[in-house]
Amino acid sequence: MSLARLAPLAALIVTGACRASRAAPPAPVAIEVHGALRELMHGGSTEGRVAVADVVTPTTVAVGALAGLRGEVTILDGVVHTSRVEAGSVVAGLGPGDQRAALLVSATVPAWRVVPITDPIAADDLERRVGELLRDASAADPTPFVIEGSFPILDWHVVDGPHEHGAPSGVIRATPGAALLVGFYSTKHEGTFTHMGQTTHVHVIAGGETGHVDRVAIDAGAHLRVP
Repeated sequence: MSLARLAPLAALIVTGACRASRAAPPAPVAIEVHGALRELMHGGSTEGRVAVADVVTPTTVAVGALAGLRGEVTILDGVVHTSRVEAGSVVAGLGPGDQRAALLVSATVPAWRVVPITDPIAADDLERRVGELLRDASAADPTPFVIEGSFPILDWHVVDGPHEHGAPSGVIRATPGAALLVGFYSTKHEGTFTHMGQTTHVHVIAGGETGHVDRVAIDAGAHLRVP
């Protein structure tokens, strides 16, 4: 066959290969929510809504508060991390046991993609920057996410009882350094699993403990994982 006749065929093959390389964005993961922040904060409904063991699979990711607001629960890749307050100290645990959650947002994520965070993120710019990174990665809305890296500011708490006037009652922690953030992003769940005016609900796993993140800054070189 002549080169002239081969040229159109080669162009067709190259075009097809380029199209195949442009993978479609992953399908959105299903988000399951038990309880609602508005009910906890304003309705006083802190009873257990779901047994933690009932939502766990090897690929579950979740964040929430234990029944009675007596602690925090974070699940990553099916591993259940809990923290409670006992005599003013944080007591960490692994495994669901017989615990129930007053609030739990969860998803099943069989595989994660890694997106590098090349620029530092200031504590007062977290939600905007995370939203941008997720949109750039064609992530769904809502979506779970994980951030692994070094955090020069990392303020969090473990709840220990009902909220008063919107402020957490419990133990406040400040543990800058290497850690894992586990969160959910949504522009559609204010009052359900994000506070009003916010788009993220983020927990930390650090030194075996877990809790709800109040304020965090992120160093360049961290990695964002999305489904």
